[in-house]
Amino acid sequence: ELQRQVSELTKRNAEIEEENAILRKAFEQKAAAEMQAQQQEQQLNSTNFLQPPPVLLPTSSYDFSSQCSRTSVTDAASTVTMSPAPPSPPSKEDLYAALIKTALAEYQQQRRVAFVEQRAFV
Repeated sequence: ELQRQVSELTKRNAEIEEENAILRKAFEQKAAAEMQAQQQEQQLNSTNFLQPPPVLLPTSSYDFSSQCSRTSVTDAASTVTMSPAPPSPPSKEDLYAALIKTALAEYQQQRRVAFVEQRAFV
C-alpha cells in the first residue's frame, strides 16, 4: 500500500512539474510578446511623426446603388470607408490568454499521446 502511494505521489509530482514547465514557457512567451509589442509600438510612434498623413481622395465615380444591390450592408459600409484603419494590436491580456490557451492545448495533446502510448504497452 505504501509503495502504491509513493508511486501515485511520484506520478502526480511529475505531472505538476510538467504543468509548471508549460506555464513557465507560456510566461516566457508572454514576456517576449510584450517586449515585441512594446518595440513595435515605439517604432510605430517614431515613424508616425516622420510621415505625412495620407491624402484622402473622394470616390465620386463610385456607383453606390449598384454596389448595395450586389452586396450585404456590411460590405457596402466597409467599401465607403475613406481610409482603412490600421489593425489595432492585441492587448496584453489577449496575448496572455492566447499563450495560455495554446500551452494548455499542447499540454492536453501531450497527455492524450502519453495516455495512448501507455495503453499500447499494456
